[in-house]
Amino acid sequence: SAEMVREIVADNGMSDRIEVVAGDAATLDIGQQVDIVICEMIGSFGPECGIERAMGAFCARHLKPEGTTIPRSLSTCLA
Repeated sequence: SAEMVREIVADNGMSDRIEVVAGDAATLDIGQQVDIVICEMIGSFGPECGIERAMGAFCARHLKPEGTTIPRSLSTCLA
């Protein structure tokens, strides 16, 4: 949960540099551009969660041109 991540950030003395924001990435407006976007909404198959839509929409609005995402890519392999 976001609260657990906030605690980890605080425990590591990074609260002055990292802000944890939780919400629907497709509609969330944080009012600024950011250096990095971290997404944890990956299920058994990334596409089943709509990660491309949500991350694409959020990053188009809020990721700086030189910014990056975690994960940077997503691959689905079937055997």
